[in-house]
Amino acid sequence: MNVVVRPRHVAPASADHPAGATRTVEESIGPVGLVSSLLVVFLAGLLVLPPPIVAAVGVALLVAAVRARRSAPDRPALPRSSPVVVFAIVAVALWISAVAPFATQPLRSEGAVLLATFAVLPVAALAACQVPRHRHVAVVLWLAAAGGALIAGVSGLVEVAVLGARRADGTTRNAIVFGDLSLLMAMLAVALMPVVQSVSAANEHAAPLGRAVHRWRLLTVAAAVLGLLASIVSGSRGGWLAMPVMGAVLAVRYRRALRARSAARLAATFAVMTVVAVRLSGSMPLARARAAFDEVRAYDAAVSPLDPAAGTSIGARFEAWRAALWAASEHVLTGVGWGNLHQQYGELAWARYRNPRIARFDHAHQQLISAAANSGLPGLVAWCAVLAVPTWYFWRAAWHAPDVEQRSVGAAGLVVVFGFGVFGLTEAIFEQAVPLAFFAVVVGLLMSQIVPSPDRSDRRRPVQRLDARPSRAEVTGE
Repeated sequence: MNVVVRPRHVAPASADHPAGATRTVEESIGPVGLVSSLLVVFLAGLLVLPPPIVAAVGVALLVAAVRARRSAPDRPALPRSSPVVVFAIVAVALWISAVAPFATQPLRSEGAVLLATFAVLPVAALAACQVPRHRHVAVVLWLAAAGGALIAGVSGLVEVAVLGARRADGTTRNAIVFGDLSLLMAMLAVALMPVVQSVSAANEHAAPLGRAVHRWRLLTVAAAVLGLLASIVSGSRGGWLAMPVMGAVLAVRYRRALRARSAARLAATFAVMTVVAVRLSGSMPLARARAAFDEVRAYDAAVSPLDPAAGTSIGARFEAWRAALWAASEHVLTGVGWGNLHQQYGELAWARYRNPRIARFDHAHQQLISAAANSGLPGLVAWCAVLAVPTWYFWRAAWHAPDVEQRSVGAAGLVVVFGFGVFGLTEAIFEQAVPLAFFAVVVGLLMSQIVPSPDRSDRRRPVQRLDARPSRAEVTGE
């Protein structure tokens, strides 16, 4: 019996790639594959990789995206009404509003660092304008979110149960940021799972996505469980406030697809997971929740800023809010300038108008109050627009889009925007590089996938029937 051996396909040699030459990673997996891989590494490793490595991966991601755009065939420019273009305009306006106060206020090193941090938002938004609208963008985001939640959950459990840390914080050195973003990645993975199922259904016989849909579901459930565990063991109370908000968005959006038995299983899993997390962390979450209520009641009964109740964790936040609101009222149009609020806190604490503990704060622990105090009314409007504009487009997509993929992208966007909105109630979440980078990249990519609604001129234009006969003027050209 003759055996026919079929040779493997070998790419032909060329002037650019002679025979025997070593190919680079970009040449092996393609520009789009390189960008996708870097995006997964950047988002999934945001909470556990050292900050210099995260920054290096972010720069490499931006460079790879630019190279991929240059190597791609020309495509028509986006219309000015495209959601991602509108988001980029708002992001640029935000950065301008952050720079404007320094025309009259001094610029210190803290302010320069914040301006450089805020620049991430317009850069990411402008880069997202070059991203083509394709369903695999959402799939890559799902993979990054699921991977990030899994890694954060394992890291948090190791920190608390093995290393004996009181609160898990990853490499961020900030338990609030670690817990908030772990929760957000878990919810984002759940929100984007219908896109993965839709792509799997379209590629049922293709490997590996089509034949592994059950594995992706299990991966999503595991990511949700571990992401919520990471949030609990971090002790981030702001994240716990956002949990029911984001859960309500997903429950309302997918209420028809969620069966009663599945809902009961999820509720039981969440209850067991909460008990396990509380036991592993030595009842720390319960103690922090109880302390929050006690400190609010004690501050309400305090008669002076020098009262010990005004120096607790919650009491000091209230003091910081009041001091920032006073600074905002004194500088309505310009604010005190980013990075200068620390000096205002020190002066008020030294004069005994506010509790001395706020002298150690460098932000207001509330995003909108911080924006009003640092950049005045224009900055407050700009920060509100950064949240309101994506909310408008995501809401329309989540509830009015014709296909499941657009609705899932809209729901995922609402989860991110609502999550950051609740996080900002108790923390200046956008004044830190890690959460701002996460928001800028994820919201920018999700906005790039939203299909814009037709223009009014297109709506008013009558629809011509396919079987309609052309007029004589159209035939003769008269």
